[in-house]
Amino acid sequence: MLILMESRSSTMEGGDAEVDYYTFMNIRKDATTEEIGQAFRRLSLIYHPDRHTDPVLRARSQELFDKVRKIYEVLMDPHRREIYDAVGEKGLELTGWEVVERGRTREEIVAEFVRIQRLYEMDQMHESTNPKGSFTLHASLSQLFDKNMANVFDGVFNLNGMTLVQSVQIPVNSAHCFVLAGKLQAYNGVGDGLLSLKLRSKLNAKTHSEVMLNFNGGMVLGVKLSRILLDLFVVSVTVSTPTRALVPSCDLSIDFSRPLSAKCIGHISVKFGTQCSVTTSLNFSTLKKNSFMIGCLVGLPTSMLMASYVHHFGCSGSNLQTSVKVGTMGVIADYSYEGQITQFSSLQYMFQIYYPLGIFSRVRLKRGKQVYETNISLAEHDFPVKAVLAGLLVSVFCRGMFNYCLKPLFYKIKDYITEEIDHPESTYNRQKREYELNVAVMSQEAKRLQTMEAQRYGLVITTALYGTFDSNLTPDKVIDVTYPVQLLVRDSKLIIFGGQSKSALNGFFDPHPGRRKKLKIDYTFRGIPHQYVFDDEDPVVMPKRAHLSTLASQRNRS
Repeated sequence: MLILMESRSSTMEGGDAEVDYYTFMNIRKDATTEEIGQAFRRLSLIYHPDRHTDPVLRARSQELFDKVRKIYEVLMDPHRREIYDAVGEKGLELTGWEVVERGRTREEIVAEFVRIQRLYEMDQMHESTNPKGSFTLHASLSQLFDKNMANVFDGVFNLNGMTLVQSVQIPVNSAHCFVLAGKLQAYNGVGDGLLSLKLRSKLNAKTHSEVMLNFNGGMVLGVKLSRILLDLFVVSVTVSTPTRALVPSCDLSIDFSRPLSAKCIGHISVKFGTQCSVTTSLNFSTLKKNSFMIGCLVGLPTSMLMASYVHHFGCSGSNLQTSVKVGTMGVIADYSYEGQITQFSSLQYMFQIYYPLGIFSRVRLKRGKQVYETNISLAEHDFPVKAVLAGLLVSVFCRGMFNYCLKPLFYKIKDYITEEIDHPESTYNRQKREYELNVAVMSQEAKRLQTMEAQRYGLVITTALYGTFDSNLTPDKVIDVTYPVQLLVRDSKLIIFGGQSKSALNGFFDPHPGRRKKLKIDYTFRGIPHQYVFDDEDPVVMPKRAHLSTLASQRNRS
């Protein structure tokens, strides 16, 4: 029998990040006992304390050797491995399991863990209100591009109005939740407001309901019911009525989605009621998460053809989006660029030409679930060339300022503040010191493997760097992992399984928390130089012809 010893709060509310056992050992999650044993013998050879005479390196080797042995014992024990696979490392140390008997199924283990964790989740649920909000300014610069230059002196920038929206959730339990929302807006001196109260309920896994009560000069009561049918259709029925007139209106929507190929999904949406329409669309996506959509909407009062394309700029988190809509309402063409500042913050600029209404632009700052937006009208019912050129030039200027000024400046300020606050024994400094000791422990065996691979013209890692490759960042945001990567080479082949951050690999650490990192490897195979840059969670397989360096490729062609 196994009795778990540590308190619940310590494992759930703080402490160091969990070590991924499989990534640390560089094995698959479904690895056999033979593969686990091979990985254990390989790491034991590297970390055995008898290989070192220096007291500091010997002590660090003993710590790493004990860590490898602990992981090996967990993965070789079918019962403990089943617990780890089901709920992670915290499941091995969590109290409240009472006594977990050997022979329990995976489902029983998960159910036991869920029972223990539910009390903690209930406490967190009552503390979470999930606030969302947006603040929007409506402004006009149309007089700046007016043909009548006399109007320019009347005022270039005019503030037309503003909108404020805020909502909070009030959880009752895991299946029921109240949502309180409010909206205030003023435009051209006329104000309006809305107060909404909703009760959202999860009736079962496929059925959801929503009861709405809106106040906007009058009171409107509504009920919405949604259900998934045959795992293909989502059917929603909405019934609403003013409380004074008691004249109900009913809306029905049916959504159908189906994969047509590995990269294409088809979608059909049908709506009946106050607005009747049929929408069909095809969504194409690539492995790089770029997407293209074409669609058609037929309905009253609007029908249109539409197309959009979204291009993602790799690990930077930025994306470029363009779309065109042609229909009874006119022609809408827009372009937007969104740059990610941090994991939870982004800045977006949008430029739009809407015929026949005019030319518009928008600047939006998102911070978590709060949105701050400014809508600017550049021209109304007119399309001067200088307004179009100004909008495009501003978009190029904003993108350049974001990439080469605002973003680097933000990270420099953040790093400066972090360094001022952190004390010498901060988590980062401790991890860096451990990394340096680990590399020193690995160096002897790594040099031996490099020599052996070089003698047989195999796979020799000349340089391996891990971190954020940005010229504006300080050098300590990239770490040298040449020795740890060389130790992963077996029989002139290197395989690192994907799906997890490489910071969990043996001999690695996260040099820049919160930023997207890459692994850059320079290596020789059969005496020919190769080079490639891998994203943080991508698998690594070497050698490959596609990794040939530019100079080597030119020699091969000649």
